[in-house]
Amino acid sequence: MTCDFHARYALLARDPATQAYAVDFLSGVADAPPDEWSDLSRIDDPAARLEILAQAMASPQKERARAGHLRGKAGGLWKWISSGASRRFLEDRKRSYLDPLGLTPDLPDVSIFPAGAWGMRLPFKLASPYVSRDDAVWHILENPVKKEWVFKVPYVAPSQWKGALRAAIRRTNGWDDDNPALRRLFGESADDQGKAGRLRFFPTFFTDIGLEVINPHSREKGAGQNPILLECVPAGAVGEFVLLNAPFDLMGENEDETRLHTVDDLKLTAEGVAAMLAMYGFGAKTSSGFGAADVHGQGQLVIRYPEKEATMSEPVAPVEPVAVSKFIAEYAEEDFKLKPNEWRTTRNASSRERATFKEAKAQWMDYQKQLDQYRKEMAEWENAKIEPAPRTISRTFTSFENMAQMIQGITGD
Repeated sequence: MTCDFHARYALLARDPATQAYAVDFLSGVADAPPDEWSDLSRIDDPAARLEILAQAMASPQKERARAGHLRGKAGGLWKWISSGASRRFLEDRKRSYLDPLGLTPDLPDVSIFPAGAWGMRLPFKLASPYVSRDDAVWHILENPVKKEWVFKVPYVAPSQWKGALRAAIRRTNGWDDDNPALRRLFGESADDQGKAGRLRFFPTFFTDIGLEVINPHSREKGAGQNPILLECVPAGAVGEFVLLNAPFDLMGENEDETRLHTVDDLKLTAEGVAAMLAMYGFGAKTSSGFGAADVHGQGQLVIRYPEKEATMSEPVAPVEPVAVSKFIAEYAEEDFKLKPNEWRTTRNASSRERATFKEAKAQWMDYQKQLDQYRKEMAEWENAKIEPAPRTISRTFTSFENMAQMIQGITGD
């Protein structure tokens, strides 16, 4: 499919003048395509236009496709980004596709997971640009930022978050790969089988894109040489880090063991997240200061805390008293709205019959008393409000320090 697309719109098959005009049209510098290649007007998707623009890598129009041909005037990819067209395109992709399809991550319902599960949602703002290596075959730059494969939106893949957080926890604590806590949270692999960790990561999507210039300097002369353009997500862009801890391996463990693991995992992960975003950064070139971020807005932590379940579940129906069932069985043919036949009247009865009538009357009185109590309990049971036991604890935070204090307050440590 991709080969057919590039074969139909082959930039390299055109003459240099047509190539130049086509590059200007594809990047938004020109409003109309070259007359010799009017078919380009049929392509209105910006991502598809950038695919064709990438063919300029193998043509004399490479620099024109990257930044334009006039000094001081933006062109090419630089024009598309600096004019705000890229931001509008990405915002539309998120609004029209990612959000309706439910692809933008949010906190899962931790109440459906085992005791000890917790989820974290941390909105952040980039303090420095985020750069990473994309898997794209065609791009006008050698260093495009990583994008979601279908919708072409810059993002941090779950595997990237996993690697960055694991490295941050290792560096912060001075651990090696065999540390039990690392294996517990991130999983472990053996020769032919592996074990998944408790942490589950979600992608982060961005709706902004930018360009950074790296200018390597000669060690001998100290002068810049061959500036390199890097596609990035610029400083100031916002995103959300979403994480789930699902300790399925703790199912069946006692409450104290589950609580201990929950506290340890939560504190260790929270410290690692703060170190990853604020200290070490994520993505590529973190040693040069790229990929740093801070909390932006209100974060949230939801815990399926390991505590004994409350007893306010479905109320148990009252049991019919023995005296009631026994009396009904003994006088099955009676209309219990009336007195039993045996003692409705004692006129002309013998002393023995009177004793029998007296015993029957005592049974009836006991039956009536317990029946009234049973009916009262049944009415209370039918009208009882069923309130499920509280299953989660939810807290918010606005900074890394606030997050640490909040977790300390929950865990009691």
